[in-house]
Amino acid sequence: MIGRLDAAIGPLKQRRRGHTAGEVLVGIAAAQLAAAAGNGDPALDEYLKLDWLRARILDLPRDDRWQSLARAALREDLHVVHSAIAAEVLRNSTPGARGHEQVAGWVETIEAATNRCLRLLSDIINSGRVDLATISVALREIRSLVQASTPETVSSG
Repeated sequence: MIGRLDAAIGPLKQRRRGHTAGEVLVGIAAAQLAAAAGNGDPALDEYLKLDWLRARILDLPRDDRWQSLARAALREDLHVVHSAIAAEVLRNSTPGARGHEQVAGWVETIEAATNRCLRLLSDIINSGRVDLATISVALREIRSLVQASTPETVSSG
């Protein structure tokens, strides 16, 4: 999604110092969803356990360069996936819907994928084992929700 936005909008500036136009727009979408969910409704973070996952990524060791790089990569991947999911939720929302309604509407469009993802996250949380391997698997499963909710996948699946 970010790549398509970047292609449609073009560069924000000549030098690469910050975010691309697509990243900015997806970030705004994520902020809008978070603000809507902040009115007492369960947020996307809560539904998909993104806050829990973010905290577990921050708990990973940084004893050497490679661990630090892996931790930073996971943190960045989570941010990108979170933004993409927020954009999908907003894309599937009806105007005026609140955060909980927005998330529920999106979940209905990909119910099988979200159920599978939530089962896997629950298994990881209940196992008590949180390391690079389990976090990578959790993040991959959450990323699959973006793929499941793209128009091509939903209409053909």
